[in-house]
Formats: sequence, structure tokens, C-alpha cells
Amino acid sequence: MVRAIILAAGRGSRMKEATEFKPKCLIELNGKPLLQYQIDALLQAGVEEIGIVSGYKREELMPFIKHFNLREFYNEAFLDSNMVYSLMCARDWLYQKEFVISYSDIFYQPQGIIDLCRSDHDISLLYDIHWKKLWQKRFKDPLSDAETFKFNQEQMLLEIGKRTQSFEDIQGQFMGLIKCNKKGFENLCEILENRDFRHLDSTGLLNLYITLGYSVHCVPYDDVWGECDNQDDVKLYEQIYFNNIETIQNIKTS
Repeated sequence: MVRAIILAAGRGSRMKEATEFKPKCLIELNGKPLLQYQIDALLQAGVEEIGIVSGYKREELMPFIKHFNLREFYNEAFLDSNMVYSLMCARDWLYQKEFVISYSDIFYQPQGIIDLCRSDHDISLLYDIHWKKLWQKRFKDPLSDAETFKFNQEQMLLEIGKRTQSFEDIQGQFMGLIKCNKKGFENLCEILENRDFRHLDSTGLLNLYITLGYSVHCVPYDDVWGECDNQDDVKLYEQIYFNNIETIQNIKTS
């Protein structure tokens, strides 16, 4: 049985006034909060226990926490910390079983979680193989927001999260979904033991992890998904996904 932890402590300042009174994960996409998409996909993929790291406007999350019996972990330093710090707020709970980490500003299909959980490596991540097509819709210059993502023939990560001006440095887009087994998480915690990780993000940690000689397996994904950095992203996804009947049929909603 696999657990999941949703990292939802941040406000998402690039959403501007849309997150003045609620955390970013409650931004609605086609009338449904992003958090609901994540919970639906995880449950449909067979995840039976879901935790959430709260922070900004945590009270707004309480209806979801109670309704879905989510295990809450509160990041008191949400104003001055990053995703790795949020992850460590649930450290004791995560030690017990394999688990999936999910960003809270994304939506995705259950099959992606199923494929990710099938990987038997210590740490695996999900990446979009068609990222360029989506990024060209999101940005005039896709490279303005893109980062390096390289892997070898065995699908093992070689580099992630660095700035680049070349599409050749980008073999896919990390989606904000990671799976760890007990050994993999122990390795991560050992790496962080004597480091100040308050402002460390996930790609920074993954890059550090492979630099120290550990392996990360890359799992491909080719279905509907998106990350919502700002309100323009939300409008774009509603246009390209929810105004297309064939795409709508592929998006599972509750």
C-alpha cells in the first residue's frame, strides 16, 4: 500500500489576488479545486492514505481534510520555507511506507500515479514527454521557464533544474510527482541531516541526490496534465482541455 503526501503550504503569489483568501491548491479549474483533482487521481490510482502539508490559510483546507480523512501536517514556517522543508514536516509519517509526493498546483491522470508506483527504484519521478507542445502554449519563449532535464538510456536522471538556452538540454518536464521507498527516503534524510534545507526546492534536492551518486528513475507520461503558476495558466487549460469534448472524456472528475 502506497501513501501520498500533497505539499500545499504555499500561497502561490503569482496568482495575485486569487489567493488572497485561500491557498493556491484551492484555485478552481473548470469549477473544481486543484486539490480535488489531485485527491481524485490518487484515490483512483489506488492510494489509500493521503496526507497534506498545510500552511497558508490552513483553515480553508479543513473541509477537505475532514471529508477525505487526510492526515494534516502543518508547516509553521510556510512564509519562509520551500517544498523540501514542507516535506520534512511529515517525516515520521513518511518513514513507515512507500509514498508519492505531489505538488499541489498541478492536475494529472490516475494512470500517471499507477505507472510511477510500478517503478521499483528507490526514487522515481514522473515527466511529461510532450512538454514542449504545452510550454509553447504557455509561454512566448518556452525556454524562459524551462529547466534542464536529462536522463540516460536506462531512464536514470543525469541532470535537473538548471537554467538552459537549448532544447537539447530538455528531454522532458518534471511534473512535480515523485515516489520514494523506505531506502530512498532514508537516503534523502541522511543528505539533509547537516544541511540548511529551509529554502531548498525539490529539483535542487534531486540534483544534489544524483550528484552524490544515488539514482533517480524517470517514468514517462503522455496524458493530460498541467501546472498552474498563474491565472493565465488556468484560463489556458480550461480552453484547451475543457472546451474539447475528446479531452474532457479523458479527464476523470468526481
